[in-house]
Amino acid sequence: MGVKSPSGFYVGRKPAVLLGLLLAALLVALLVLAVLYRRSLQELADERLRKGDTAATPPPCAGPSLASTRPPGPWDRLRLPATLAPVHYSLLLWPHLAPGLPEPRTFSGRVNITVRCRQETSTVLLHSHQLTYRGGAVWGPLDEPRGGPNASRVPLADLWLAERHQFVVLELRGKLRAGALYELRLAFHGLLNVDGGFRGLFSSAYEDQGERSTTYGVFKRTCGH
Repeated sequence: MGVKSPSGFYVGRKPAVLLGLLLAALLVALLVLAVLYRRSLQELADERLRKGDTAATPPPCAGPSLASTRPPGPWDRLRLPATLAPVHYSLLLWPHLAPGLPEPRTFSGRVNITVRCRQETSTVLLHSHQLTYRGGAVWGPLDEPRGGPNASRVPLADLWLAERHQFVVLELRGKLRAGALYELRLAFHGLLNVDGGFRGLFSSAYEDQGERSTTYGVFKRTCGH
């Protein structure tokens, strides 16, 4: 017996089965292409991040630093120094959530922080935890006639992590001038938190009426420095 199509023609069983297999193969191919497309978009975003403002003459990626290898400094204190005051934050995050990406899930990001220098300094400290830095830069002063987009880059000598008090440290070859505005630019990546701790950028799975879902969020600490 054949299968009657909506047009009134009969289609044999074997051709109908072959047609069904071809349609299934086409759907699988489209799904694979969609996954590859999403992955290529993510790789393109990461490449653009690497080639952004922080890519020109970047320092080595920041990694753990043993206390014995560094001289005493402001990174040995629990609180941030009062040399800089934040004025504005601009943060971009790219969670890597496309289907087919390997576990554990990761994210990358970039942050620009405008700060006012309160005291002359050649060291910048920021709170940081479980992040790896791809590069960093300091631009300014921003409030001079040649500030803003035409501001010059302050040479960066080193970028490293002081894990004891969870700081990222930028050591400069020049000094930031008291009273002037500067912009700190950092590119980073890290692991998506999935252990239920609701720290940083996290994911949490739950069930609602028998359907399993996942939610994502960002937890911000409210304690003072």
